[in-house]
Amino acid sequence: MPLTTIVPILKKAQNEGYGVGAFNFINMETLEGIITAAESLNSPLIVGVPERLLSILDLNILSDMALSRIERSSIPIALHLDHSKTFTNTMKAIRFGFSSVMFDGSALPFEENIAQTRNIVEVAHAVGVSVEGEIGYVGRDIDAETLNPDLFTKVEQAVEFVKKTGVDALAISYGSVHGVYKGTPHLDFKRLNDIRHAVDVPLVLHGGSGLSDNDFTHSIELGISKINIFTDISEAGVTVCRNMSGNRLELALLMNEIRKKTAGVVEEKIKVFGSAGKAW
Repeated sequence: MPLTTIVPILKKAQNEGYGVGAFNFINMETLEGIITAAESLNSPLIVGVPERLLSILDLNILSDMALSRIERSSIPIALHLDHSKTFTNTMKAIRFGFSSVMFDGSALPFEENIAQTRNIVEVAHAVGVSVEGEIGYVGRDIDAETLNPDLFTKVEQAVEFVKKTGVDALAISYGSVHGVYKGTPHLDFKRLNDIRHAVDVPLVLHGGSGLSDNDFTHSIELGISKINIFTDISEAGVTVCRNMSGNRLELALLMNEIRKKTAGVVEEKIKVFGSAGKAW
């Protein structure tokens, strides 16, 4: 099946009330584990590259790898740049064949976030690429118990941001954090519900690794259509390396185990998100 953007994937999820996983990969093993898991469950899929790791990852190599594999897949897949903070890297992804990009200007002043995101939307849409934007603060490796609700996404800003930028999806903050959770997260479901009723674009949950199944299912019921997962995949791979490090084995066997563990993480999340059997 040919490459697609996130638009048809997320609009279908939004209309039918399920979530779609956006799973980040860093090499062939994690990519293959993600795609084979989704194929086995006939689920639509978003595969992503985390921009924060581009100092050690080659974006062009990863895109060539992913595009070749996606061409041979039987399910709809979008190739997505995750959390890009710069115009340059966003344009590189588009040039290398990504069908979707996320520009994360959430740390910028609100008006500047709008201006930069709108600029990227104009360029991306001109060449058929979808864009995800973000407002509100989703921190990394911080105590979920001490999050300041004043930094969460505000309903009126969500409305203004979507209207002025033309983004295809909106990542919001309502109590999740990136990385490994410290403390128990307390998601602001009322805020999520209010935003869902105020904007019509698909909503995105970042910081999915570490949330409970109930957190996921209730978020999806209230309007989340895309859920980002990377830390769970990363930790699964690290655990494989730690557990097998004392064995005398070939590198290929270690990589194969990482592929299998990645697939296991993705299969579990797809079942929770409700996207199994939703491919077209």
